[in-house]
Amino acid sequence: MVQCWCYKGVSAGGDCSDKIFSQRDYELFLSSLSDVMLKNPESNVQARSLIMEFWECGSLYQYRKAAVNTSNYTVSTSGVFAGLIVNWRREDIYKTDEEKEIEKKEILDMMSFAKDCFPEKFELFKEVMIENLRLCGREGMEESINYDDLAKELFFELEKTTLPPGGDSPRYNLRTRSKAHDSKKTSLPVDDGPQSELRTPSVSGVSSYKKKSVFTLSGNK
Repeated sequence: MVQCWCYKGVSAGGDCSDKIFSQRDYELFLSSLSDVMLKNPESNVQARSLIMEFWECGSLYQYRKAAVNTSNYTVSTSGVFAGLIVNWRREDIYKTDEEKEIEKKEILDMMSFAKDCFPEKFELFKEVMIENLRLCGREGMEESINYDDLAKELFFELEKTTLPPGGDSPRYNLRTRSKAHDSKKTSLPVDDGPQSELRTPSVSGVSSYKKKSVFTLSGNK
């Protein structure tokens, strides 16, 4: 599915996503990946990378835009945003300081996209995000961390930082994660083409965390 919508050859043919992939499907897919990212440490790296790959897919731009539109005090992707914030600060999966900083920049980039698309609704968007983290418990949350305060800090930082419209901040995809883990002898798919391209519909990789166990995830055809 990701290869279909993110592969440059398909994208070049025009946006026909609504023919077989609905807005609701898009939101459910991102939500499902967010759940996998938080609940399965062995799949964490791949799930988060797929979230970003799918989010940045050019042929699904209208779905991405609709997914950050605040309506009746709801945002359909609020759980995905919250999951990314929790995952950024979780301590049960090993990450370097550089990796954490890149994850933070990507979250800020997504928030900036929401602000650019609906500036008149952005204050309500912030309220929904903060309230979601205050009320909803998630896998990987630490009792010592106030996650709604984390969200407030991110929004405050966003206000201080000018990000280019559309988001030109550093991307954190499968290729960059692979490079970051070379020294740990881990391996993830490396793609020499554009960031929006995946060579195969399956994703194989490994992730390291505090217990130093290694897992391998292989997708089915």
